[in-house]
Amino acid sequence: MAQTLYPPAGPQSVGQVLDSGFRIFRISLVSCLLYGALSMIAGQLPNIYFIATGRPLTSFGNGDPVWIALYFVGMLASFVFWGAVLLRQWGLAIGERMSSGAAFRQSTRKLPAELGVCLILAIVVVITLAVDALVLRMLGIAVIPQNYLSIGAVGLIVGIPFWYLCTPFVLAGVALLVDDLGPWRAFGYALRLVRGNWWRTTTVATIAAIVLIVYYGVILMIVGMMAPLLGATDLSSVSALVAVSYVVLGSLGMPFMTATWLALLGDLKVRREGVDLEQRVASIASA
Repeated sequence: MAQTLYPPAGPQSVGQVLDSGFRIFRISLVSCLLYGALSMIAGQLPNIYFIATGRPLTSFGNGDPVWIALYFVGMLASFVFWGAVLLRQWGLAIGERMSSGAAFRQSTRKLPAELGVCLILAIVVVITLAVDALVLRMLGIAVIPQNYLSIGAVGLIVGIPFWYLCTPFVLAGVALLVDDLGPWRAFGYALRLVRGNWWRTTTVATIAAIVLIVYYGVILMIVGMMAPLLGATDLSSVSALVAVSYVVLGSLGMPFMTATWLALLGDLKVRREGVDLEQRVASIASA
C-alpha cells in the first residue's frame, strides 16, 4: 500500500515539509485546477464588472453598489471554492479521493464556520488597533510626522501578539475543514499545535510565500513585456490582461499554498499528537 502524504510517517524537517507540500500540490493540481480557477474568478467579479462596462479599475469601486455587492458575493464564493480545493487535496493526500461534488458540498456546509474564523481575526485586529491607540494616548504621542518613529515602535510592540496569532489563524482554517471543527475549536486546536513550533511553522510558510511571490513577479514581468505585442495598449485592455493573468496565476498559486498548509498541519499533528504512531499501529493491525 502506498505511503500517504497526510499525515506524514514522522516529524519532518523544514525542507521535508516543503517537499511534502509540493508533492501534495503535484498529485492534486489537475483535480483542483477548476476550483482554483473558479476561486480566482469569483474574487475578480467586481473588477470583471468594471472591465465589462468599460470603466477603469478603482479602489473599492468608488462606492458603486453593484461593485460592492459583487465583492461580497465573490468573496463568499471564493471561500467555498478555496475550501473545495483544500478538501480535494486532503482526500488525495490520505489516499481517499473525494469527488468534486462532495468537496463542494462540504466546503459550502463549512462556510459559516470559515466566516467565523475570519470574524475572530477581525476582532483581534480591532483589539490590536484599539490597544495601540490607547498606548499612544497614554504616552501622549500625537500622530504627527516627527513622531512616526515612536508610533512605529509602539505599533510593533503591540502588534507582536497579532503577528503571533496569524499563523494559527491560517492553520485554523485548514483544521476547520479537514477535522470538521467549529471556528473556536479550530482556532484553539491550531494554537495548541503551533505552541513551541511557531518559528519553524512560520519559516515554512514564509519560504512558500517567497516562492509564490517570485513566481508571480516573474510571470507578471513577462506578461508586462508581452502586453504591447498582444495589442494591450490602452487602459481597459491592460486591465483585462492583468485580470486574466491574475486568474491564471492564482489557479496555480492558491493550490500550492493550500498544499503547503496541509503539509504543515500534518507535520504539527505528528509532533504534538503522535499521529504517526497511530498510523503504524493501524498498518500492523491491517497486515
